[in-house]
Amino acid sequence: MSNAPAGKLSAPERTFNLSAVVRMPVIAKGERVGSLDEFVIVDRDKYAEVTHLSISRPFGRPRLVVPWETVTSFDDDKVVLEIDAVESYADAFPPSALLLKDYILDKKVLDQKGRELAVVYDIELALIDHKLLVVNVDLSTAAMLRRMRLGWLAKFFAKPAAKGNGDRVPWRYVAPLPETLGSFTGSVKLKVLRAQLSEIPPVDLADVLEELGHEPRMAIFAGLDIEKASDTLEALDPKVQREMIASLDKEKAAQLINEMTPGQAADLLAVLPWWDVHALTQLFADKEKAAKIAAILEKQDERVIHFVTSGFLRFAPDKTVAQTCAEFARAAKRNVEITYIYVIDEGDRLLGVVDSKALLLAEGTARLREIMNTKVVTLSPQSTLRNASELFARYLFRAFPVIDEGGKILGVLPYRDVVALRHRYVE
Repeated sequence: MSNAPAGKLSAPERTFNLSAVVRMPVIAKGERVGSLDEFVIVDRDKYAEVTHLSISRPFGRPRLVVPWETVTSFDDDKVVLEIDAVESYADAFPPSALLLKDYILDKKVLDQKGRELAVVYDIELALIDHKLLVVNVDLSTAAMLRRMRLGWLAKFFAKPAAKGNGDRVPWRYVAPLPETLGSFTGSVKLKVLRAQLSEIPPVDLADVLEELGHEPRMAIFAGLDIEKASDTLEALDPKVQREMIASLDKEKAAQLINEMTPGQAADLLAVLPWWDVHALTQLFADKEKAAKIAAILEKQDERVIHFVTSGFLRFAPDKTVAQTCAEFARAAKRNVEITYIYVIDEGDRLLGVVDSKALLLAEGTARLREIMNTKVVTLSPQSTLRNASELFARYLFRAFPVIDEGGKILGVLPYRDVVALRHRYVE
């Protein structure tokens, strides 16, 4: 069940540190052919994509340079290739090749004015939609220690959250790599200057702030006008919201929240402790809006089980795609939620989910068990509307199934019903 927002990558299937995967054994036809040595990449806007793997071989044999498309498995302990004539891939790098480890690892990181900020100690890769992408450069002390084979010490320097520690820079903030970049030449440069951040749309600015440490984040936020600051605050991750509101003067925080609609303000206040909510709402100039926000917050504590629908599409796992499509129109007429098909067994236990759009693209002979997504995000009967709102905001799905402890599906909570419920209390 995937519905990533425009401009953002899908959730990764796996993530890897470059330092951990180099030297991994590479297997072809059941035999080891060498060790993973290097990645050839193409620089994209929001990420870099791996196009070839370089494999070093023993006894002075020439390296292998194989296309990423030949990789059938890439995990924590080995790489598996599907190739026939191994020696046909013995080759040198083309002159224009960008080498991830050789060209970028240990390079200085500069801002747009050429000032040195840090050093690239490691690089984070993500396996997304059958592609291997470069998503972050790691500037942390922990990464440096991992490189020095002091992993046991690195855990003492690791920050508790990936976001907001200022040590991992998303590739989308790395400027296009220069043509002069090589083993001993060139530097990695960032796209963004602090002075330019106020011109970035609030949603994008929130992404930037989440990647910064606390002090630079608060310094940038303090320079925004009220409207821009309010919109940016709303778009931040809930953990970062809590941290920032705790650091803001209460009058300033109340002023920012007061700029939001009641529904937006309730979403933000829902992540705060009760005493902070009480203190902030007491400072709102618009008492009518404060009352509406209080009504929404009160409603958010209700259990989702009271708002689920039993009108959803359910099919057995052995149904073929052709059979499901043939029955879809008739089943859709009598059900409320038709965005997803819920695959259940004879005991009504949820086995997986198939997006209706994905159903249309699948082979007619395939069975639902073969194409369903088994990693389903669910709600429990004890979940509140607040919990549901947080999941809807995080995943952008159109509905969530509600299941009991035994995995039995009790109903589905559609997004539109939660929105409609909120609006009744905003009017």
